[in-house]
Amino acid sequence: MIRWFAAVAMTLCCGSDLMSAQQTAATPRIGLLLAGSAASAAELAAFRKGLSENRIDPDRDVELRVRDSLPSGSSDDEAKALTPASVLVGSSLREVQTLRRLAPSTPIVMVAVGDPVGAGLAESMERPGGRVTGLSDFRADYAEIRLSLLSDLLPGRHRFGFLHNPDAPTAKLTRQAALRRGIDLVLLAARTPAEIDAVLAAANHSPMDAILVVPFPASFERRHSIGEWASDRNLPIMFGYAEFMDLPDQIGAVASYGTDLLELYRRAAGYAAAILRGAEAAELAIQRPEKGNLVVNLRVARRLGISIPDSVIRQADLVMR
Repeated sequence: MIRWFAAVAMTLCCGSDLMSAQQTAATPRIGLLLAGSAASAAELAAFRKGLSENRIDPDRDVELRVRDSLPSGSSDDEAKALTPASVLVGSSLREVQTLRRLAPSTPIVMVAVGDPVGAGLAESMERPGGRVTGLSDFRADYAEIRLSLLSDLLPGRHRFGFLHNPDAPTAKLTRQAALRRGIDLVLLAARTPAEIDAVLAAANHSPMDAILVVPFPASFERRHSIGEWASDRNLPIMFGYAEFMDLPDQIGAVASYGTDLLELYRRAAGYAAAILRGAEAAELAIQRPEKGNLVVNLRVARRLGISIPDSVIRQADLVMR
């Protein structure tokens, strides 16, 4: 992290006004490939804010080109439309892998990839060593904290559905945390929206006290149908991103705990700014979140007959009343 801040500081002091450094060159282009269209406006606004904070005017100093990548379809055409570019930004693992394959010489900033080293995108977190750098949305303690919160919200209940991408690092860690805490997990593994539909249909008659839905592009795309499925069974939901909490109360989640996704987009803009000013992606350390954010929806809790303990409310970063 020290190396990343040093690189950013160096590039800022050496080129505080990007436009003045580009007077005789074409306006640099930043291409963003976002996972899904529903939150794109908020994500783009956060990224633009991050550019402004790094003294880059997003309307004057750079050309921003944005495409959405839906988990249910191919992202190749969308990615090709972003190139050529000075720097590319991919929201999650699928988008980063697509950009890396289609733009083999362009630096890439990732926004929310859980395990970039395990996915083969970087040699290490401290020194990525290749064309990809940026941010992870994952902390190892998230699994334990989410299950602890669910246990606090639902005392005496020990059987939770776990909707997850089996390839993500949180899958194994959540299973391990459940064993330590004596929690029985109903494993609902899926990678695509269609697989989510199938696994929920197969779980129609599986008894469970709540469902934990961790974030991945397909679970975001299907959050409405997940909410409807859980509501039909009067099941409390815990999501892994606050951005999932935009559902109507009748199908919404009682809580979410995880990374602030919009903050990651804001911070990703700092990486893009540093690269535009000459920093090498290979030398910019990948950062993990400093902490998770807890959101509690008291309206949903009342609908489900759940009394949220004061201890949980005091921990919350946002309480929806």
